[in-house]
Amino acid sequence: MGNLQALFRLDDNLVETLAVYDPSSGNLLQRAQIDFGDIRNWESRGETFDATGAVAERITQKDNGVLVTETFEDGIRATQIRDDSRDDVRNWDTIEEVFDAAGKIDMRIVALDDGRQTTTEFEAGVRQRQVETDALDAKAWSSRETFYDENGKRASSEEVRDNGVVKTTRWEDGILQERTVSDLQDAFEWTERSEQRDEAGGLVSRKQIWDNGIEATTVFEDGVRAQRVEVDTLDVRGWAERISTYDAEGNFVSRIEIPDVFDLV
Repeated sequence: MGNLQALFRLDDNLVETLAVYDPSSGNLLQRAQIDFGDIRNWESRGETFDATGAVAERITQKDNGVLVTETFEDGIRATQIRDDSRDDVRNWDTIEEVFDAAGKIDMRIVALDDGRQTTTEFEAGVRQRQVETDALDAKAWSSRETFYDENGKRASSEEVRDNGVVKTTRWEDGILQERTVSDLQDAFEWTERSEQRDEAGGLVSRKQIWDNGIEATTVFEDGVRAQRVEVDTLDVRGWAERISTYDAEGNFVSRIEIPDVFDLV
């Protein structure tokens, strides 16, 4: 290889370019640009090229202070890191992205200013899984994990709250179908709450299990409360079961109470 050749240019927009070429192949090896005229949305840009002349790395200092570092394989972007540490103009510190061989997003990691981190996994550019953590206790939850269907719509999720409550949710075609909230650390007077919904997302039933063993299930029709069944599983009441009915507007109509077996003797 002969001596490298450098070309300096200042265009009409006051963008300064310094380019370095391989004299034997004529391929561009490196290029550095500075936007003195403030025409671009970046202050400076540096690029490195591979033996074929395709870009291998690009580092861009944006006008808003964000530093963007990209790597490429065969001219296709492979990774990208955005860093907001200089001017702190965004609500995040860094965003790291990895791309597949076709240049589609494969994984994204976002580190927020408040200490939260979100990791999202993709398949063929479609979101498949997302994990959120709250390292600095900025929110009332410690972790969230969400799975998505083949179309990128939410399919299921689990949220662990700081008080030990765990919330699991399921969707079908992006429509809420069921949700269960469990009190694993006994922070409340109930053990579990759950609800079921129809294919349109309308509320069908809601169930609550209390710490004292009473289970209460409410049935809805067209989103309006129609019936409530309470069962005393641990015999803490004087009745074994209570059934309440409601009219079309959800107003109380009647109640049937079934006493304990021993009360019938």
